[in-house]
Amino acid sequence: MSRWFRHYAGMMSDPKFGGVARRCSNVAGTQKVSRADVLFVWGCILESAAERNSAEFDWDADAIGDLLCCDTQLVQRIHDELEQSGLIEKGRICKWSARQFTSDNSTERSRKHRATAMQRCATPPETETETYTETEKKKEEGAREQVRAHAQHDPESVSKTKKPRTETPRGTRWPADAVVPEDWLAEGEAYREMGKLPPLDLRAEALKFANYWAAKSGGSATKIDWKRTWINWCLTAKGTQNGYGKSEQKSLASEVFGGLYAEARAAREASGN
Repeated sequence: MSRWFRHYAGMMSDPKFGGVARRCSNVAGTQKVSRADVLFVWGCILESAAERNSAEFDWDADAIGDLLCCDTQLVQRIHDELEQSGLIEKGRICKWSARQFTSDNSTERSRKHRATAMQRCATPPETETETYTETEKKKEEGAREQVRAHAQHDPESVSKTKKPRTETPRGTRWPADAVVPEDWLAEGEAYREMGKLPPLDLRAEALKFANYWAAKSGGSATKIDWKRTWINWCLTAKGTQNGYGKSEQKSLASEVFGGLYAEARAAREASGN
């Protein structure tokens, strides 16, 4: 995983790298080494140490030679001269910890932050007998004293800062031309099923509901939540059988039996009995 490391000003003009390049070039039978070649090898060493997050670095002269497009022996010669100059020693970068700080590591910063926060939470209050409630009471008393002192100098400003009263929501009447919505009918059926109540003709109940509350007068005719009022109506409605109430059933029975009696009487008169 790639990470940052510190590159300090002055590295490009450090005379040690020029000396390494000169000494490598003076070796008989070797390719001439430039200052840029030395800085490239030094940069590879720094990156390797940064990847390991320590002063130790991995050394692969062949891989660096491929990157630099030069002979492996030349790369190894640069490595040896860097070691002779005191920049590296036995696979470690000298003075690495002096230039690369642990504070650059976000994991270390997070660990220190958590430790500081835990220590702050564990610190006891100045007086063990002072509770949180007592502290809040002192703050409230101090605030009241400030308000009273301010009121003596400017009473009008204090009255302006009073909090507005929260108004209680007011109920509304059922509109005379309103009808029960379709989704209310579905919810009414669902509530009756949850209450294990018998089936009910809710469309007929919706007509009664709308007519009842449109004609209702007085303070009880206003409601804050008409949907809940409808649900309660569905839960308490007794309902009808086959779409007829008790009085309607009696009237229908009288009509049916009265018709049958009239037909039987006319048949007897026709037969002469």
